[in-house]
Amino acid sequence: MKKVILGIKSRKRRRWEIDEIDEVVESILENGGGVFILVHPNRPFSLELRPHPLRETQIGRFLRSIVATPSQLWAATECGLRLWKLNNLYASGGPEDALPFLESVGTSPTLCLVADQGSRVVWSGHRDGKIRCWRMDQNHQTYFKESLSWQAHRGPVLSLVITAYGDLWSGSEAGVIKIWPWEAIERSLSLTVEERPMAALLVERSFIDPRGQLAANGFVNVFNSDVKYLLSDNSRAKVWTAGYLSFALWDARTRELLKVYNTDGQLENRVDISSVQDISIDFASGSKKEKTQNSFGFFQRSRNAIMGAADAVRRVAAKGAFGDDNRRTEAMAIAVDGMVWTGCTSGSLVQWDGNGNRLQDFLYHSSPVQCLCTFGMRLWVGYLSGTVQVLDLEGNLLGGWVAHSCPVINMTAGAGYIFTIN
Repeated sequence: MKKVILGIKSRKRRRWEIDEIDEVVESILENGGGVFILVHPNRPFSLELRPHPLRETQIGRFLRSIVATPSQLWAATECGLRLWKLNNLYASGGPEDALPFLESVGTSPTLCLVADQGSRVVWSGHRDGKIRCWRMDQNHQTYFKESLSWQAHRGPVLSLVITAYGDLWSGSEAGVIKIWPWEAIERSLSLTVEERPMAALLVERSFIDPRGQLAANGFVNVFNSDVKYLLSDNSRAKVWTAGYLSFALWDARTRELLKVYNTDGQLENRVDISSVQDISIDFASGSKKEKTQNSFGFFQRSRNAIMGAADAVRRVAAKGAFGDDNRRTEAMAIAVDGMVWTGCTSGSLVQWDGNGNRLQDFLYHSSPVQCLCTFGMRLWVGYLSGTVQVLDLEGNLLGGWVAHSCPVINMTAGAGYIFTIN
C-alpha cells in the first residue's frame, strides 16, 4: 500500500492531508510555482474560494453560515455579511488570498440566513433580535447597507425560512415563533429610502404569533424549546419547526399547529377537544346540576392533560440526564422528493415523510452530524470530524472523503457547486 499526497499545492492553494490508497491517477501540471497535482479517483476536486485564514486575523470575523443563489454566495459573520459573486470563481486579488468579495456595514453577529430569489433579497437574523433585509443587486465598491431592518425578537433570531406563500417565519429562544406576512413585507420593500423608518414600523407591527392556538385535531402548542431550525415544505404547504429534541408541524396557509412530536416520532402534547366544548355547554345549560357535572368533567380532563404534559417533560429530562443527548437534532434538510432528513449527534441520519412520520435511520459515520444539504437527487452530509458523505434519496451511501481537518460547519448549493465552511 502506497502513501501519496492528494490535492494541490501552489501559491494560493492548500494541500490535502496524507492518505493511503491503492491506485492513483497522477496528472502533472505546471502551476506557476512548479508544483503538481495528484488526484484520487474517488475524491472530487475542490476549489478554495477562501483559504483558511490565520486564526489571529479572524477575531470577531468568523463565518457562521452560508447561503447560495445561482450567481452569489452570502456568508454570515460575527460583524455582518459577506457577498461573493460567482461569475468568476478563478479571479484573484481579494483579501486573505480569497476570491474578491463585498462586505456589509457592521452589524450584530449574524446567526442565520435565507435567500428569497423571487424578491431578489436575502434575509438575515441577528443576535440583537433584529431581522435585516439585503438586496442581491449590490454594486457598491465599499460597505453595503441593508434595505430594511426591524426589532423582531427580544432574544436572538435563531432561524429563518420563507414559506410557499411568501411569509417570513422566524424562530427564537423558548419556542418563540413569529410570522411576518408577505403583504406587509412587499409593501415595505416598495417604499423609498426616505420612508424606510415607516417601512420598518409597518413590518414590526404586522407579525402573527401562532403560539397558543388550539388546532381542530386536538394539539396545543407547548413547544418551548429554542427554535433552532425552520424548514418549509412548499409542495405540501407545511412548515417544520425544530429544537434539539422535539419537532412541530404547521400549516403554512392557516398557520395552525398540526402536531408536536419528539425525535422518536412519538406524539406529544395532545389534549381532549371536548374539554373546550364543555365550556360552551356550561354557559348554555340552565341546570345547576349539569353545570357542576360538566365543570367536574372539564377539570378532570384538564388535570389529565396537564399530567400528560408534565410526564412528557419528565421523559425529556430523564433522557438528558442519562446521556441521551446523542439523539439531539443537529441539522435538517428537505429533499426534492418531499422527504425530510435530520442529522443527530450520534452520527445517525433520520428520514421522515412529509407528515412527520419517522421512516428509517442510517448510520455511516460515528462522528456527530453538523450540516445537511440536498442537491438534485443527492444528500450531502457534513460531520464534526471534517468528513463529507454523499447519499442517494433512498439512504444508500455513494461515497465519502475527508474534506476538512476540522468540523464542516455549514453547506449550501448554488451555481452548480456545493460550498462548505469549516
